Amino acid sequence: MTNWLGDFPALRQQLVGLEILPEIGSTNDVLKSEALGDYTAALTDHQTAGRGRMGRTWVSAPGAGLAFSLLAPATSPTQQSWLSLVAGASVAAAVRAHGVVSAELKWPNDVLVAERKLSGILCEVRPDGRVIVGIGVNIDCLRGVQPIEEATSLAEFGEVSHQSIDDLLATVVSSLRQFLETPAPEALALAKGSVQKVLATTGREVSVHDLDGTMWSGVALALTDDGHLVVRDSVTRRERIVVASDVRHLRQ
Repeated sequence: MTNWLGDFPALRQQLVGLEILPEIGSTNDVLKSEALGDYTAALTDHQTAGRGRMGRTWVSAPGAGLAFSLLAPATSPTQQSWLSLVAGASVAAAVRAHGVVSAELKWPNDVLVAERKLSGILCEVRPDGRVIVGIGVNIDCLRGVQPIEEATSLAEFGEVSHQSIDDLLATVVSSLRQFLETPAPEALALAKGSVQKVLATTGREVSVHDLDGTMWSGVALALTDDGHLVVRDSVTRRERIVVASDVRHLRQ
């Protein structure tokens, strides 16, 4: 069995500190200490109590995937609102560079290949304004039970090595740092550009599942300047802005 938890020299060059854990409940929780500095990260290949959006869990068998969390500095409100999208776009772009050219982003935080989930993002804002960016990536689902029914993993598209994972994560962190360290006005343009290159949701028919249990459908039209999704309701024909609801692609 490949040991994904060796050293990560390329990734370490992008970070102030990296804690590699053989097993942990949630890598996001590791970064909640007030003593940690910006660009500290935690990484494991066995996360037992990971979280996703809408109260979902992200749990994988040992070696089947990686859970990586990064402590990002406090930023402007606009950058914070785009951070999950930019993180997802960064993963999708890095995966494409890895050879999976059909990787794409589903608003707001899932990386898909042929509509199967490869990666998910969960951002959590700390009381001090800094943001924990949690990233889960399926590496080899054959090592255990797939975390969700329609999952996929990097190993399905070619050989995966420790070095390739190191390079992928280093590329993701480099992209995130560029976004976070760009002044706010320019950062918005950077975010829009990177997200639009890989976003698969706009132009699609989608179903929207609101937090109160309401479900409706429409066509996703565009993103607002805050990164929210504009959807034209299929019944009322009115444009509605989706902020925190669950959005699912309808089959074309």
